[in-house]
Amino acid sequence: MRATLRFRAARSILRRLLLSVFRVRVEGLERLPSEPPYVLACNHLSWLDPFLLIACLPASPQVHFLGRPSAIENRAFKRWTLRFISGVIPVESGKLEHLSAAVAGVLHKGGVVAIFPEGGVGPAEGQLQRLRGGVAHFSEQNRAPVVAAGWLARVSSGAGKRSDSELAP
Repeated sequence: MRATLRFRAARSILRRLLLSVFRVRVEGLERLPSEPPYVLACNHLSWLDPFLLIACLPASPQVHFLGRPSAIENRAFKRWTLRFISGVIPVESGKLEHLSAAVAGVLHKGGVVAIFPEGGVGPAEGQLQRLRGGVAHFSEQNRAPVVAAGWLARVSSGAGKRSDSELAP
């Protein structure tokens, strides 16, 4: 699934903005599958994680994120950006069939689905929350490989703070 023009434009803006504020080192991009689809599983340290992933991963294929509407709608920046790029698959409790169909649709078109298996932001760097089973379910159901990625440093989302971060897929 080739990234849409809107996604690539948003990625370009996010990349310039976020990488001018945060020092991020990315290692291991060569380990990404050469051909999508795949499921990207990443730990979750900050509300900025989806935006930093968009900025740090290749421009194509387009990355889609699973997200609870309450977590997406709580900040105007997130709401506008994620709607603009059309990159969110809403997660509603008890709606597994709808969610599975949406994930399958992205993967069958050659896209990437990013999942934070912890569900929400972790309590502290290095402390994973209980992982949920969606990664294995979606991978097996769609015969898509899983790429594990991890943030190796906490990203401070406080205004004016710079932070060293590392992403390693």
